[in-house]
Amino acid sequence: MYHHLRGELCDLTPTTAVVEAGGVGFDLRIPISTYERLKGKKEARLFTHLHVREDELRLFGFATTGERDLFRMLLSVTGVGPSIAVAALSALSPIDVARSISTGDLKTLQRIKGVGRKLAERLAL
Repeated sequence: MYHHLRGELCDLTPTTAVVEAGGVGFDLRIPISTYERLKGKKEARLFTHLHVREDELRLFGFATTGERDLFRMLLSVTGVGPSIAVAALSALSPIDVARSISTGDLKTLQRIKGVGRKLAERLAL
């Protein structure tokens, strides 16, 4: 629904960014990789993903479309929700996540918070 947001970076923590765009402050969940790119900046442009559940709407932000695409791909795996997908992008670079999945490197995938052996195997499939 939302492709990206651009505006003033009002607040930044390792897990969240607040971007004011059009007079509205958007609270976005972000991975560490995005946090590192935003540190020290006054303005931000983040590519977004709106995750819809029956009891909440949660907006996620990413520094690149590649990060967002990988996040979405991870969500398509049974047992992977947005928390684990963000944890994957926080624990490993997008290239390392993709490489670990394509080569079946279960040990590296298990370094992601919330990923055990069975979920690592599902990711590699």
